[in-house]
Amino acid sequence: MQLKNFRITNRREKWHTCALCGGDAYKRIQVKFTSGGTEPEEDEVITTASGATGIVTDTTIFITSGSWAGADAEGYLELSGATGVSDELWGVDEEIVSGSVGGADMFTLDGQGIEKAYGIMYPLSHLSEYDGKWYCLEHLRLKAGRDELDEAMVEITELERGTLP
Repeated sequence: MQLKNFRITNRREKWHTCALCGGDAYKRIQVKFTSGGTEPEEDEVITTASGATGIVTDTTIFITSGSWAGADAEGYLELSGATGVSDELWGVDEEIVSGSVGGADMFTLDGQGIEKAYGIMYPLSHLSEYDGKWYCLEHLRLKAGRDELDEAMVEITELERGTLP
């Protein structure tokens, strides 16, 4: 079987949203943790032993086993505004994490945090810029076609529109 018009995009290619369908795209770091003894608060800044930081986002802490009270909580959380991201990874496996509110030794990383993207994103090779905004191909056709129709409507006289008796 031969695939036509198939292309593997460059993993390092820049991505962007479409002005009409992309919405507000954003990135978060998903962190898996173990030995959780202190629950992070919303908007708390956490820091790894190696200096990577991130802000705990609201409603993004998921406990899969254990409890904070038992100091054996395991689960996932998401961070915004992360620093120390390298090759879409954050932190170091088994690194101890401290917080601006929770103090030292809040929990231990279980593997490295991974960068996740939310929203509809397109590689720049699949977008075009029109009037200072980026559009996917379908919306570019729609937007450009609508503008052409608007310009054509201006050139029609009142008699041609049928508004004169």
